[in-house]
Amino acid sequence: MHSAVLTHTGRVLDWRLSGSIYDYDTSEQRTPSTALPGAATGGAGSVTRFDGTGWRTLDAKAIYRPDGADGAHELSFGAHNDQYELANRRFGTTNWLSGAPGSLASAALGQTETLAIWAQDAWRISPALKLTTGGRWESWEATDGVNFSLTPALNTQQPALDADRFSPKAALEWAISPEWTARAAIGRAYRFPTVGELCQAITTGATLTVPNPNLRPERALSTEWALERRLEGGSVRVSVFTENIDDALISQTAPLVAGSTTLINYVQNVDQVRSRGVEVMADRDDVLVHGFSLSGSVTYVDSEIVRDTAFPAAVGKQIPQVPSWRATMVVTYHPDDHWALTIAGRYSDRVYATIDNTDTVTHTYQGFDSYLVFDARVTHRLDDHWTAAAGLENFGDEDYFLFHPFPQRTATAELQYRC
Repeated sequence: MHSAVLTHTGRVLDWRLSGSIYDYDTSEQRTPSTALPGAATGGAGSVTRFDGTGWRTLDAKAIYRPDGADGAHELSFGAHNDQYELANRRFGTTNWLSGAPGSLASAALGQTETLAIWAQDAWRISPALKLTTGGRWESWEATDGVNFSLTPALNTQQPALDADRFSPKAALEWAISPEWTARAAIGRAYRFPTVGELCQAITTGATLTVPNPNLRPERALSTEWALERRLEGGSVRVSVFTENIDDALISQTAPLVAGSTTLINYVQNVDQVRSRGVEVMADRDDVLVHGFSLSGSVTYVDSEIVRDTAFPAAVGKQIPQVPSWRATMVVTYHPDDHWALTIAGRYSDRVYATIDNTDTVTHTYQGFDSYLVFDARVTHRLDDHWTAAAGLENFGDEDYFLFHPFPQRTATAELQYRC
């Protein structure tokens, strides 16, 4: 894994260039064909390799102030490129513990690439009004998709896909008074299928089924209305938001073949989902005593699947992985410039993993509990270069599942040096 960032800051022009590379150089998983304990001494099995899987990203952005920092306009613009590659090959082997990979048993391969350019103008219309408008153009393609299986016999070249999309946005901010600010925003955005969603094969019993190679990009229309009250040493903000997503890319249980009674878990476009919510956020420094800071948020979301042609039983149900209630709280005390004592709490309502909300048992493998977790952390700045910290995560020892058991009480320690 490699990354690099180059930046420049000036009165008229700021710019930033960043790139990253992430490659699986060696990734090997060995699986026996027979169950333990018999497989403990060896025997036939498989070797799955992800060598060559990874991604590359490149981003360039700039901020241009034609009239300097106090001018009416601030122009932002940039370009983006990402490339993702999936290379999943499974080989047979005579000894799953140490044997060499044999003949190719299955493969799932593919690539996706996105090119994008964007621009935005933040226009100070008057001392009280600021209008921000912008747009992003994206060109996406998926190529070289392959699904292969030795048994049952399958060798499919997936069709190449491409899509061009434009995402506009606008926001208006009104400084009603020195203490009050109102903001309204609307925007269109797209998410394109990942290479894994397009090309990762599905095995059900003795049958291997080709994944959906024709997934469509999901498109979202989002709005937000916010009102903020600035206080001495803090602020309070209330936001009301909406989001309508068409062709939402969601993992669901549905027939892959129309009319079939066999249900399979796979990613498919859900016709329409909708969310409505409200969020309250607040922060304040020097609460009661100097150095005591408090911040927190509470969010409520009413999420619903509005239309799903492939699986009508999901209509009217809660969107998977979207909790109805979430809350956070952070309390920090700075007795001086060197010490920071923090306690933080996180709460989430239970979520569903299935789009028809039939996973009603939560406290078990693949279940999702509600949880209330508290963490504590002590940080001490030794000097201008050295910082030490110690923490206790989930110090209440909350026992909960999010698909699998999450860690209970955990101690951490850090020592950091800054040049």
